[in-house]
Amino acid sequence: EALVQLADLRLEQQRRGSELASDAELVGAACDLFEALCAAVAALPQAPPDLYLEGLQRRWRPDGAGPASEWETVAARAAALFRMKDTVCSLYAWGLLTRGAASELLDVLLSEAGRGLDREGAVPKVRIMDPVAGTGFHGAVLRAAGAAVALADSVDGGSTQSSGADAQYIAQCSNPGPSPAVPSASSGMASVVWQSATRLDVFDRGTEADAWWSGHCAEPLEGGCIPVLLLSFPPPPPSTVAEEALKRFQGDWLVFLGEWRGCTATAAFFDELDAAWERRRELQLPRWPMMDDRLYVLRRRRPPRQTEPRTPGSG
Repeated sequence: EALVQLADLRLEQQRRGSELASDAELVGAACDLFEALCAAVAALPQAPPDLYLEGLQRRWRPDGAGPASEWETVAARAAALFRMKDTVCSLYAWGLLTRGAASELLDVLLSEAGRGLDREGAVPKVRIMDPVAGTGFHGAVLRAAGAAVALADSVDGGSTQSSGADAQYIAQCSNPGPSPAVPSASSGMASVVWQSATRLDVFDRGTEADAWWSGHCAEPLEGGCIPVLLLSFPPPPPSTVAEEALKRFQGDWLVFLGEWRGCTATAAFFDELDAAWERRRELQLPRWPMMDDRLYVLRRRRPPRQTEPRTPGSG
């Protein structure tokens, strides 16, 4: 309830168009509440869906005989949290990225990708590129952890972090490029924004999309930035935005948050990861009951550089 109330307050702030001093305070409060949610979800035991279902069936048996067992109570709590999932995800984010995980992720990226980028004692900076940023909540968390963020999203009136059952979402995300608006119950309603994103379809072949990719994916040595593509719960079929993002991104580092060959992205996306990318690290996050999402850090496989043959008599 507190998460929803805070999102309503944020929407009211957006409607007034105010650049209030309380902006950072609201975002900080959102991160605090989201952290509490993550802790509650993390406290639940991980179990197969069938086991949760069995616990609920026992708890809600018609005879009501006997006190509820500990597992039945846990299953009921998990069900209550799971019912919150779609609401929370549409207002914040699907992936339960904690502050600690965000800091650990940046440490991993700087350790793995930052070698050789140190110029005259300058510490390289991670630049997170999120082309389907939704509410921008993950961008806010990562920015607070010390990353530079470049966010974009084409979906109006709803978040790309939402359940995917929304007609407007399906119409706009099913294929890269412009698509007609589909009337829906949520059409015209404002979406909560925690970190502003460029309202742009970065998957079309227009000059603005090209500029977004090239501008944020410049050579790492320019300014000591490490461009990293973030795909957090990219939508499943019929959407192809995850695989399209891989084609447009020219950098070497990808952070994927979602289920591996599960409810996120497409088979073609994972085929490309298996063929052309190397899994470097896997970070555990709190997971909603009956889900198996994780945070993966991947590096693009590049062919070794060819050295020019030495000519006879060369020093």
